[in-house]
Amino acid sequence: MSSLPLIADALLAGASLASCLACAVLARRLRRLSQGDHGLGHALEALDQGVARLEAALAAASDAAAAADRLNRTIAAADAAHARLAARTEAASGDGDPLADVVPGSARRRTPHGASLQDALDMLTRLEASARATAASGADRAA
Repeated sequence: MSSLPLIADALLAGASLASCLACAVLARRLRRLSQGDHGLGHALEALDQGVARLEAALAAASDAAAAADRLNRTIAAADAAHARLAARTEAASGDGDPLADVVPGSARRRTPHGASLQDALDMLTRLEASARATAASGADRAA
């Protein structure tokens, strides 16, 4: 009966050796996994950098959308001002202006600031074209 404890001790020593070997293999795999050059550490670092770039792009797109919205409101206001100014210029040029026969070229009447209505209309048209070009370039950048 003395062989039974000896067999149990041998099995216990074999199991201890096998678990020691398994621990060594797992330690080597874990060390390789956590290295920065390759493995999980590198993948997590690349993923973190990708998220940072994506957040920056999202913030830029949000800013561009807000700027485009402001620009669209400015263009709408410029269009409305253009329409009002065109109506005033047309009225001042003789189409419905009772003084057109008396004062020829009334569209070139000078304002108190020295500019004519036609000059203001020309300036508003240039401003509108510039705003549309800016909106187009902002939309190109956002895309």
